[in-house]
Amino acid sequence: MAAAQFPRWTAGEAAIDFRLAQSRPVELSLDFVQPDFGKRRLLPDMSITSDGRLQHWTSIQQAPPGWFRGTVDLGRVTAGLHRLVIRAATFIPAEREASNDHRLLGVQIRSLRLRPMGSRDLVAVPIQSIPPLPVSSDQLWGRAAFGWFMDPRYPHLVDMWPWYVIESGLPRGLAWLVLIPLVGLAASGWKLAHMTADLRAQVR
Repeated sequence: MAAAQFPRWTAGEAAIDFRLAQSRPVELSLDFVQPDFGKRRLLPDMSITSDGRLQHWTSIQQAPPGWFRGTVDLGRVTAGLHRLVIRAATFIPAEREASNDHRLLGVQIRSLRLRPMGSRDLVAVPIQSIPPLPVSSDQLWGRAAFGWFMDPRYPHLVDMWPWYVIESGLPRGLAWLVLIPLVGLAASGWKLAHMTADLRAQVR
């Protein structure tokens, strides 16, 4: 992942979505800090799951106290979209030490790398967080929904349609079918342009 994204605190749970073009064994490398407040622990108080399956440390080191470096063998991961979830015990700094920080914190991730065997590390791709369209069965339309469409901070279907397809939850093969109407629209536009040009030529 990009170094500029870290360090970053979790709020007890963090999710990382990643995609593989083809099935490969994947290794996770993680550097993180989990304060022990003077009571040193041998292992971090946290869990890692991949697509809901609990994973175990392949190796874990601690030096100095509270600073961990570990690796996890995720095994062979199939092609497609996957989710890695890190859950950790939480604390509030203001309740444990002289601090004005009242945030609920988990672990501070210093670096995170997902390495497919025989390939380069996965690259972090920034995707803008887009809130869902504010409509429901009780409120079908309103000022909030109109504002969502008009807010320039939110990319919409024309400029962000791959995001809609990815978030739709459709199987990968079915999601590709979205290209069919797009190709049809392009072909229809091309044909219409030529028909219009022919009509103009006949009028002249």
